[in-house]
Amino acid sequence: MTPPLVSDAAGWVGAVSLVAAYGATSVGRVRTGDRSYQLLNVLGSVGLGAVAWAHHTWPSLALNTLWLLIAGVTLRRTGTRSAAPRRPDLGWPTHTHQGAPPCQVPPSFPRSPTSLSP
Repeated sequence: MTPPLVSDAAGWVGAVSLVAAYGATSVGRVRTGDRSYQLLNVLGSVGLGAVAWAHHTWPSLALNTLWLLIAGVTLRRTGTRSAAPRRPDLGWPTHTHQGAPPCQVPPSFPRSPTSLSP
């Protein structure tokens, strides 16, 4: 059995980690695909899971175990590729303009400033 001081300290670290992850995504400091976000979720779920284990709070332990699995799988996946989101392919034609990166435009979108005039 874990001493109460150790499990309570782990619980506080876990709670602060989860709130930090939630707050950082809410204000736009990190994205959910970022490694830092997933690491905070892993740390938080382990900390709160330790408290749940020490106090025999099984529903909380089950929740934090699932939280850890989700964060761990996501962390493993984001470790092998970029966390930047991809733009969806909408099936529209690709258009480039004066050296800018290509973008997709709807077929009804004007192609040039001259096509805007009546």
